[in-house]
Amino acid sequence: MRCRRFRCWGCKAVVLVGPAEMVARSRFLGRTVVLALFLWTCLDEAQGIVWARCLEHPADRRDLPERWRSLARWGRKALTGALFPGLSPAPAPASPPAVRRAAVRGLIERLMGHADRATREATDEIRVLAGALQVM
Repeated sequence: MRCRRFRCWGCKAVVLVGPAEMVARSRFLGRTVVLALFLWTCLDEAQGIVWARCLEHPADRRDLPERWRSLARWGRKALTGALFPGLSPAPAPASPPAVRRAAVRGLIERLMGHADRATREATDEIRVLAGALQVM
């Protein structure tokens, strides 16, 4: 993905400009975020494996991270409605991460329901990406 950074000479702020599909305040495309949340919540894959699959690294690398902190942050954004503006926000559960993860799984399943009829017979991965295109 090609991005450019611009610095304001007056206030020294830096602005990152990239494709329209980029998630606000992130360096990732929306489809990468949706795929990561799907793999993490619906398929219960380890965070390091999700990181490797989304960033196209081999999953047998020795330096896979144990955690990918962005997943929890994206999950919180999804529950507040900031990540998927076309979906109504889900009531955010209080604290246990497992409960929040289950709530994000519910949102991801709702995304699959927004997929086009043409993708109804496709894999869940394709359906969640097609649903995300409808609501992002």
